[in-house]
Amino acid sequence: LEATRLASGDVTVFDCYSKDVREAFRTCAAALADALHKAYTGTAANMVLPVTAQQLAEPVAAVKEAASSQRSAQLERLDKALCQLAKAVAGVSAGNSRVEALEVLVGQLQAMRLLEYAEAQKQAKKAPAAQPQQDKAPPPKPHPSPEDPLA
Repeated sequence: LEATRLASGDVTVFDCYSKDVREAFRTCAAALADALHKAYTGTAANMVLPVTAQQLAEPVAAVKEAASSQRSAQLERLDKALCQLAKAVAGVSAGNSRVEALEVLVGQLQAMRLLEYAEAQKQAKKAPAAQPQQDKAPPPKPHPSPEDPLA
């Protein structure tokens, strides 16, 4: 989660392995869902992928709803929403395990970001080279000094 830059310093290993739904973890879960949705609507939208941003809209909304408050996240609602999003993204069930769902979601986000980076590099190479600057006149020669005997 730290590598995605979505988790604040307040998210701990305890948050990932426990059933607790602290504010820091809820915020991180919602940010992860948003980042995935954004990745699927960005450059990657033009790629052939097993799932589209439209298909992710409902699971993303479920994660954000479950993460919206302590009460909404209780009774494993947030964990179930994360698992549903993981299944939608990867096409495999993550069961009801928060850790497995996070592994799938973070892995998929990192993969999407790599695809976006590769696509951006490809587009940069295709872009026409910058126009060379027109030749400028050479700078004027300095006036000879009366003391300079070679001038």
